[in-house]
Amino acid sequence: MEIPSKPYRVGFVLVPNFSLMAFCAAMEPMRNANMIASKKLFEWELISHTGGMMPSSSGLELATQSIPETRGHDYDMVLVCGGTDARDFRDDALFNFLRNFERRGKALGAISTGTFVLAKAGLLDEHACTVHWQFAESFQETYPHIDHRSEIFVWDRNRVTVGGGIAAMDMMLDVIRHLYGAGLATDVSDQFVHGRQREGNELQRSDIRHRYGVVHPNLIEAMQIMEESVEDPVAKSEIAERIGLSTRQLERLFRHNLGDSPTRFYLKLRLERARNLLRQTSMPITEISLACGFDSASHFARKYREIFGFRPSEDRKPRSLSTPPRDWPEDEG
Repeated sequence: MEIPSKPYRVGFVLVPNFSLMAFCAAMEPMRNANMIASKKLFEWELISHTGGMMPSSSGLELATQSIPETRGHDYDMVLVCGGTDARDFRDDALFNFLRNFERRGKALGAISTGTFVLAKAGLLDEHACTVHWQFAESFQETYPHIDHRSEIFVWDRNRVTVGGGIAAMDMMLDVIRHLYGAGLATDVSDQFVHGRQREGNELQRSDIRHRYGVVHPNLIEAMQIMEESVEDPVAKSEIAERIGLSTRQLERLFRHNLGDSPTRFYLKLRLERARNLLRQTSMPITEISLACGFDSASHFARKYREIFGFRPSEDRKPRSLSTPPRDWPEDEG
């Protein structure tokens, strides 16, 4: 392996309300690698479409350079850091900056919802990519032609996309390993008490067993069938038949382990999916209701209000943060 003769330079593009957690998880491993090596292995700069102070999703602001100020800067990698508003972000000057950089054939990537920015700039066509799992459905609805994966980070030629959060550290450890060796990557990982360095092909979300704290194999199989059949719900009797139980046994299994009926659990699962689509896409409510297995918009709206306490149309409008969350209503039995 040939060690770079000069510092590896990274340009971080921050969009409004970027994820501070994901940004730090990508930047801090480089700072730590410099410290451990007692030499400047990495350099980085912060860029934005406007320059000046750029707010993160937590409200903290970081100073950035404007795009014109970066001319002539020889980056080896440019990463777009997204956050809560990246899906709707648009700036033609920034898109042109990213397209011009892409023509150099160097590493270009995105962290968290920054994937939306690359896609909107036309820089992910014919490339595999990932985005934070909470925005995956929105991304797939908006860019159905792009190969989306559910992995923590994806390298496809000179493109890298990262699911966000701590996965940005795993991606940067992968960069350190390829540039400066596995030993340094391990030392950096240990400094952050990160433990095992994850490979990019690992899934972003925990499996059902860990997400719901369940261990019964029949229950896990039933829940998996439900998660995979949101648009075309499977009848309770058919789920029971598929996993080799009677309908009554399936009922007892859900109530004993989750305190809920299979029907009610399935309904909540579908409505949570609908809620994500409402908040993250511009899909008409009628289309969302169909995509989540409801035969009519009125039935969907009634169940949505029953579970969340307000109509689907109201969930697209900002609400007061002081409004207390509504508990799940009692099971109808």
